[in-house]
Amino acid sequence: MKGTHSDKKKENRSFYMALGVCLIAVGIAAWATFDSVSKVTGRYSDSLLEEGSELSQESEVESEPEESASATEGDPSKVEETQVQAPVESKPEESEEPEKPVTATPIEEIDFQSPLGDGTNVYKAYSGDELVYSETMKDYRVHNGVDLSGKRGDVVHAMAEGTVSAIYQDDLLGNVIEITHGEAVVSYCGLGDTALVRTGDTVQAGQDIGSLTEVPSENIETPHLHLMAQVNGVWVDPMTLLN
Repeated sequence: MKGTHSDKKKENRSFYMALGVCLIAVGIAAWATFDSVSKVTGRYSDSLLEEGSELSQESEVESEPEESASATEGDPSKVEETQVQAPVESKPEESEEPEKPVTATPIEEIDFQSPLGDGTNVYKAYSGDELVYSETMKDYRVHNGVDLSGKRGDVVHAMAEGTVSAIYQDDLLGNVIEITHGEAVVSYCGLGDTALVRTGDTVQAGQDIGSLTEVPSENIETPHLHLMAQVNGVWVDPMTLLN
């Protein structure tokens, strides 16, 4: 029995010794691993620190121009130095003699002549504001012109020197040639389709401008030239120009 008990003690001692050796070996291995990991980690940390420092220095260098620009913006004197002065435009020299406005020739200085016949063949006189009966329209209305009787195809002449200001067709007046004679604007109404002048032409007194046909609003009356005149925008009796 004693031998058996002694043997068990020896076995227990051997077990604990082996366990202790294993623990020591594990501790040494763990220390070695920790040391190597610490060295690697330290090197990696140092590398990161160095890279971070380089990046920080580069960002500082890049930000210097912006700081310089902002400093310039905050300093009015520096801004004024960089501004370019715009050239000063010189005013055009004023004409010593201003242009004189063009004035129309007064009707008193114009020698008017009859556009059809001798001017005594008045079929219907100028009525002004007075209403007169229209045989064609069967009503009373103002007659703001003078009717000079003639025959179809008779040549109509310009009353004086002037400029053809308009040629047009009117539903009531027929074909109209408008000529400006100084202060007077004369409308020759009831002409044929063929005009002998064009808008903008300069005409002379007595020049042929067209032929006589009819006035639509007076077409049942005897053939005649319906002549209207305005002086400075006011309707007047065309016969006053002849007189």
